Amino acid sequence: MSTQMIRSDEVVVIIGRKGHGKTTLLKLLVQPLRRYAIFDILGAYREFGALAPTPAETCTYDKTVYIPQTEAIDAEYEEFAAAVLRCGNRTIILDEAHWIYRPKGVQKNAQMVLRLGRHVAVGLWLATHRVLDLAKLVYQQADHLFLGQLLVYRDLEELRRIYGPVVEKAKELRPREFLYIDVRSMKTRKIVLPQVSQPVGAKREEEEEDEL
Repeated sequence: MSTQMIRSDEVVVIIGRKGHGKTTLLKLLVQPLRRYAIFDILGAYREFGALAPTPAETCTYDKTVYIPQTEAIDAEYEEFAAAVLRCGNRTIILDEAHWIYRPKGVQKNAQMVLRLGRHVAVGLWLATHRVLDLAKLVYQQADHLFLGQLLVYRDLEELRRIYGPVVEKAKELRPREFLYIDVRSMKTRKIVLPQVSQPVGAKREEEEEDEL
């Protein structure tokens, strides 16, 4: 799947119910990146880079995976984010993002990634189950949105308030399909994930002529 219109220093948000293919999509998007740092809460990305023993050592390699070592995930992410902001020029990958970017409070360095990350060439590509699980700041800063099937109607209502009626197209999605929205132009495209037996890459059904 081409990601030539998604820059590594941008904010990408992937949302969809459990089992819809969020992690699969995120892994596909990550592959062309030259530098990234994965905060791997569930240990699902071990094969994607060198394992960093501590958050402070996240920038030791171009492609690094850090797996939290304690239950203080917020504190570990703060140290992880601080390290990435210091070294710059890489993309933070965060699955299960609701552990960090909760509606009731986002810590300092986590906010800095969203607000100022692009000034040091740091992007944030994240995934979560529900729209309402994430702080509004995430949607305010998002450049690209991938919507899968949503859990409840309230999620769609919230997205409509933020992005307008274009999100209604998400109601037509089937399993393993995502609605891609370029937030700047509000142009859309349907992304169909490959079946397990297919080669890595994603088929696309275009709703707009512009390339993703």
